[in-house]
Amino acid sequence: MKKISMRVVSLTVVITIGLLVGCKSKGLDNNLENEIKDTSKIDLIELSEYKNTDIKDSKTIEIILDKLLANIYVRKFNYENKYGDYILNIKYSLANDWDEKDKFKLMNYNSVVLFSLIKNLSTINYILEDFDNTVYQFNKNAYDKTYNVDLSELPNDLQKWKYVLEEVCQTK
Repeated sequence: MKKISMRVVSLTVVITIGLLVGCKSKGLDNNLENEIKDTSKIDLIELSEYKNTDIKDSKTIEIILDKLLANIYVRKFNYENKYGDYILNIKYSLANDWDEKDKFKLMNYNSVVLFSLIKNLSTINYILEDFDNTVYQFNKNAYDKTYNVDLSELPNDLQKWKYVLEEVCQTK
């Protein structure tokens, strides 16, 4: 009888700990989701160290992606060369509760940073797994014209870079 009650107590302790850890993890995930939408967490000074990165430098691209918005949702990335233009394909697995405004803020913000840092990048394709692999394409020349600036020069002027990123977040 004593062995059975010890097993019941042990099992109760294990279940209780499991439930507590599970609840704590869920709360953490919700906080992370809120944080990835907050552009103030992005350290432009640190990112500026990666200016003039070559698209073929996968290790550095991975480091940059890890420092951007929604980094925990990046599943994979690769680049391709089409007729001399380099395209970066980034696959995200975003939760279905992201609305269009949040998705575009994420993609626009990250695009400006990536175009600013990667010297031979001309196009970014964002593939969103949770949205039937929808592909959103962004072009560096369009950003250069829209904001009347050469994005590759922005890491040299952090105030201007911050200003352009703030403008990007206000659009759409």
